[in-house]
Amino acid sequence: MQFELRRRGELNAFPASAAYLLGMLTSVAFGLYPMVLPARNAAYSLAVASAKAGAYDLKIGLIWWVIGMILATIYFGRLPERSETDGHGYAD
Repeated sequence: MQFELRRRGELNAFPASAAYLLGMLTSVAFGLYPMVLPARNAAYSLAVASAKAGAYDLKIGLIWWVIGMILATIYFGRLPERSETDGHGYAD
């Protein structure tokens, strides 16, 4: 990332930064597995098996996620077209 920023390659620096963050998060996840939230006392730690949601809850969540994505796509797909002036007095 620093190399690309010195070369004025902002478009290449962004994916490099995203890859770095992804790598850091992935290494933490693999390092802690099977614990999600470790505690000093192992009896209070949260493990993957105890943190997962039930099958019914996951199904309902997926249904609502699909409905929300459809609504968001419709909403952002129907934004009004801008005219020659955008109401602020700027004209090309």
